Amino acid sequence: MFTRRREKRRFQLDVPHPSQRGGAQGLQGSYVTVKLPSVSRRKKRRFQIGPRGVSRWRSRWLALTPQATLGHVSAWRRALTLGERRRFRRLGMIAGAVVVVVALIASALLLNPQTREALIPSSAPAASVAGASSAVGLAHGAFQQPLHEGAELVFSNLRPYISTGGAQSPDVQASAAFLFDPQRGVILYQKNADTSYPAASLTKVMTLLVAIDSPQLDQETTIGPDAAALVNSDNSYMDVSVGEKLTVRELLYGLIVQGGNDAAIAIADAVGGDEPSFVAMMNARARQLGLMHTHFVSADGLDDGNVTSASDMAKLSALAVMRPGVTAITSAYTYVIPQTPTHKLFTLQSENDLLQGGAAPYPGANGIKTGYTAAAQYCMAFSVVSNGRLLVGVALGEPTVQARTADVHALLDWGFAQQ
Repeated sequence: MFTRRREKRRFQLDVPHPSQRGGAQGLQGSYVTVKLPSVSRRKKRRFQIGPRGVSRWRSRWLALTPQATLGHVSAWRRALTLGERRRFRRLGMIAGAVVVVVALIASALLLNPQTREALIPSSAPAASVAGASSAVGLAHGAFQQPLHEGAELVFSNLRPYISTGGAQSPDVQASAAFLFDPQRGVILYQKNADTSYPAASLTKVMTLLVAIDSPQLDQETTIGPDAAALVNSDNSYMDVSVGEKLTVRELLYGLIVQGGNDAAIAIADAVGGDEPSFVAMMNARARQLGLMHTHFVSADGLDDGNVTSASDMAKLSALAVMRPGVTAITSAYTYVIPQTPTHKLFTLQSENDLLQGGAAPYPGANGIKTGYTAAAQYCMAFSVVSNGRLLVGVALGEPTVQARTADVHALLDWGFAQQ
């Protein structure tokens, strides 16, 4: 015979049931069971990091596979007490605040011109080195301008063209050359493209770009003695005279078509107030455009401290010809500024042989500028539109005018043959 085992009661207190009245007989079998709650006291843990049972040092040597790492982190987070989670949140907030304060301090230091000059080397030493360089050019990467804070990095996504027909690119005599299609973003030819060389009169492309955006473009300016002083046999000049009044737009024709150094100084005075201030505007624009191998010390290009690379000048030239109204200036082989009561007659003629009317015209040529100094040798920034396609290029350090013309024709023929 099986008997039921009676469950052992714990924490039981036998007292008479309130409904029972009478003596001991009435008390038998009538009880009220009172169970006292069992309170487990949890020991407060302090300074515990990581899952319980795993030391903080040993936990660093766990397997670092993604699955093991994620599982470990999840277990670790679940094992944290509420106080530990609060402490970690506070630590995270403190760390974030420290990062923000450090970033604000660094920004304030960099925005301070004096501090920035101390942290970033000045470009003056580079300019002096560039001025002493020969036509061989500066070593690759030896001259680099610091970027503007809001640099546009113009044409930064250019990609080299890969010929599918196996045709060989031309072998040019230029020390450096660059040809690209700015609309498609394709580099068609490059040779020593990022090496800095004296810019000569190609400097005037930047002078044009800064002036064409100025509010003084159609305002008259009075020619000063500094501009008129360059009207001599040692210069290419427009032939301005002290006291004459011309608009900046008229001076731009003298700058690009005739290549007048006197026009460059007159423009600098009109737009910048004086030449040093205007040159500072030119360098600021170069840094803003991300032209790392370009630096200017004068507005006319006579000083061989004006340096650029073939790629920088080609990008700058493409920006120029894409501006409304610029090709009207750069494509003119001849231009006449009629006489007025404030100035004499000016008859201007270009030395760009690619233009219609030149010695070696190229169909669709619309600019841009030729240049020469003994250090720079013969150079050219050129632009051609054919069948709706724009090609822009630069040749630096050509030994002769004939070599320059032949190389530019060869580069353009090669470029338009690539589809």
